[in-house]
Amino acid sequence: MRLSRVFGGGLAGIALAASIAYCCGGYGAEPLSIKTNRNIKNAIVRDGKLYMLSDTGEVLSMERGDVEVKSHGNLDIRPGSLFEVSGGKALIAVQNRVYIADLAKPGVVAVQTFPEPITGIGALDATKFFVLQKGQIRTIETATGKPLEMISLGKEKGKEPHALGAHARGNRIYVFAHSEEKQAILAIDWKKNQIENEYPMAATSLRPGSLTVEATDDTVFIGGIWYSYGIPMASVGTLDLASKKYVRANVPTDFRGIRLVPGNPQRLSFVGEQAVYQMDATATVTAKALPKANGSMLAVWGRNAVFASNGALDIMPLNQPATVKSANSN
Repeated sequence: MRLSRVFGGGLAGIALAASIAYCCGGYGAEPLSIKTNRNIKNAIVRDGKLYMLSDTGEVLSMERGDVEVKSHGNLDIRPGSLFEVSGGKALIAVQNRVYIADLAKPGVVAVQTFPEPITGIGALDATKFFVLQKGQIRTIETATGKPLEMISLGKEKGKEPHALGAHARGNRIYVFAHSEEKQAILAIDWKKNQIENEYPMAATSLRPGSLTVEATDDTVFIGGIWYSYGIPMASVGTLDLASKKYVRANVPTDFRGIRLVPGNPQRLSFVGEQAVYQMDATATVTAKALPKANGSMLAVWGRNAVFASNGALDIMPLNQPATVKSANSN
């Protein structure tokens, strides 16, 4: 089926040209191509919906199985890579500022400035979110941008650790804390404003800002970059919260050039030069052939990969297994 449609409604229209096959509430084996007339820079998947952010700060969304891209307004900012959606709001971090935009009534409702650069952002519940900075976490009221609490990550020999990545699950925020003395995943109870547990990690030379942390009820997924004789290599693995055991995945040789991307729940998703990979809670990595598409891959959405190029969006099925040689990441 070939579909061409223009969406307006007071916001800049988005022209769609799509080749679509529906299956099981999603997209089928055929690719979906969308002309957005925007440069999409970031994407996240929340509650099955794809949210995107353009290079001018325009927030867009798309329902699974639909062909309509909805615009939530242009904030006219130059966003970085930190982007979250929660409680009907878009949260966009730019250096040491957070912009809060209403998805229902487009426009910025609050701006909060912090003394240190923001290295992470995430939702706690529908009413609160957190920002990550060197040595601390700050909780923020989503509706107003009002700062609520400051939670310290502690000090080692008088120095604050670098917080390289974090993810909230239930009452806890799991933070990868890195210092010259140690590396650890810290479990922080954000309702009690205190560190509840610490999970030591083997020392590696992780590059600050090149780390992703995702958490489920039982497992923390960790992916980042480490150095072997000065050469950047990928390191991915899982931390079992009950046993405190970290398992590093056996990774393909393709991993040297990987990028971590947002993906499906209970998986860590990343893309290499040859394939799209997902790691489950047992640190087992599966690979699907990297679809041929224009632009950069932004996310894994269901059984599809999302790519963006200048003014276009491609949603490509991940249905072809990939055979890639493996090499242990130790």
